Amino acid sequence: MKNKGFSLVEMVVVIVLLGILAVTAAPRFLNLQDDARDAVLKGYAGALKGSLGIVSGKWMVEGEPSTLTIDGTELSFVNEEGKFNFPVAADTNDCVNIWNVLVDGVRSVETDASKDELLTKYLGMSAQVEEVMGATCQYALLNAGSILYVSGTGEVSVN
Repeated sequence: MKNKGFSLVEMVVVIVLLGILAVTAAPRFLNLQDDARDAVLKGYAGALKGSLGIVSGKWMVEGEPSTLTIDGTELSFVNEEGKFNFPVAADTNDCVNIWNVLVDGVRSVETDASKDELLTKYLGMSAQVEEVMGATCQYALLNAGSILYVSGTGEVSVN
């Protein structure tokens, strides 16, 4: 009579081989997660940049008013320096409003962001821009980096 199945030695060899494969595949899988987080962040930055272009066009068509109301939220296009082609922020609340009005899919909050929300900070005037155009808004996605928007310029970057 022939026995069917694995011997104990064969089973141990298979388990050891699976362990070796898991150890070599784990870093690649973890790297894919980092790449996915980066791609999500870049996607959100692209959505913000595209929306800024659309709202800037709407602002011009409307006759370049000092404020523009979108979905019941007023966005300012004026600060102490004058008029700008893109929304400007004077505080964290303005940064939150800019994001929440212009980008669908993820909400921006001032405090206690969950994994599905962006933590928003108002960083003040940007030293990166030679002319003082506006303040910088930072939108941070937990464990994935952040998006910077220099208000008034339309400049969006990923950190």
